Amino acid sequence: MLVLVETDSLVLIEALTLLLMLAEVEASPEPLLVLVEPEPLPELLLALIEADTLLLKLVLADSDALIDADTLVLMLVLADTEALIEADTLVLMLVLADTEALIEADTLVLMLVLTDSDALIEADTLVLMLVLADSDALIEADTLLLKLVLADTEALIEADTLLLMLVLAD
Repeated sequence: MLVLVETDSLVLIEALTLLLMLAEVEASPEPLLVLVEPEPLPELLLALIEADTLLLKLVLADSDALIDADTLVLMLVLADTEALIEADTLVLMLVLADTEALIEADTLVLMLVLTDSDALIEADTLVLMLVLADSDALIEADTLLLKLVLADTEALIEADTLLLMLVLAD
């Protein structure tokens, strides 16, 4: 079962409250996708990038076709006109498990586009922690390939820009 936090266009996700967790995906009668409403958060006063203009798309490719790409769409708003997001306040934790085989870390390509209305968020201010786990072993975080693509927002990034793409291949 996958669990994600859904936001709306009136809410700014504060860095300390952002925690996206993808639990083990196994053959079970449970639904594949469950939406969990977060606690009410402070509204962004100066500017807000609407949630429906920003899509985080996870593409999971496995030789056994574990998860189809169109089954995972995460919507996320990251906007701050006052300050850059601190590294220790934003943690994305992804737990991906395959019942048959563990997807190796060196096949993971993470591309993330984050925008700020005033300045680019520098790569060293953002921490993305990805944990790939099965019942036997954990792949250490330092084996993951992380690529950050930063963009300036003269205009809103549209949904088809694909803010986040995770490609996992056996």
